[in-house]
Amino acid sequence: MTLDKHGGFVLMSDIRSEKTDGHGTRAYCPRCIHFSITWDRQAPYGCRAYGVRTSQHPSRSVLAASGIPCQLFRDKRTG
Repeated sequence: MTLDKHGGFVLMSDIRSEKTDGHGTRAYCPRCIHFSITWDRQAPYGCRAYGVRTSQHPSRSVLAASGIPCQLFRDKRTG
């Protein structure tokens, strides 16, 4: 169980059942306003919201580390 943005509890099974973007996660980083390409060849992808650089899309790193999808995704197309 985890807390949602309104302070209520959400079961992990409910989070994992959300629609995905076809990449296995809810957030597709290249479409996010926080996504960046870094100068670092070892970690070419970054997330300004989380302050991380990684070798894979940051949303995948967040999912692997926390077990929940990225909560800070903001679509560039909708603002």
